[in-house]
Amino acid sequence: MLSFDRLRMTINCNLFLAPRAPVWGIQGCLFMKKVYASQDKLMVGHIRNLLENEGLNCITKNEHLTAASGEIPLNECWPEIWVANDSCYEKAKKIVNEALSSKTPAGPKWKCPKCGERHESQFTECWSCGSIRTV
Repeated sequence: MLSFDRLRMTINCNLFLAPRAPVWGIQGCLFMKKVYASQDKLMVGHIRNLLENEGLNCITKNEHLTAASGEIPLNECWPEIWVANDSCYEKAKKIVNEALSSKTPAGPKWKCPKCGERHESQFTECWSCGSIRTV
């Protein structure tokens, strides 16, 4: 267990290590790093789900700070995703970069054998009739 004086010194020494922020857990102080920020709350939620599905603990900050926009610069009000342990930062950043890349799966468009609807290569089911794509 950390004493109050040691705790205060830890906070004071580490406040200037942006973009890192202390998080208090069962095992003491861990450091977080910001991985992603966007004005699009849906994209922030999607990125957080991707990170959590890979087993990374993350925290969303500024979710409800949009009410302060105007008083605070707009980009400071955007929701942010922080990984709870900075040793996972590189893995998290790789996941975020892959999610944000504009690559679409390569392959030919396909035609539904049941209803004749045309689909992009990344789809495996027909949106119109629900039949599964045959290879």
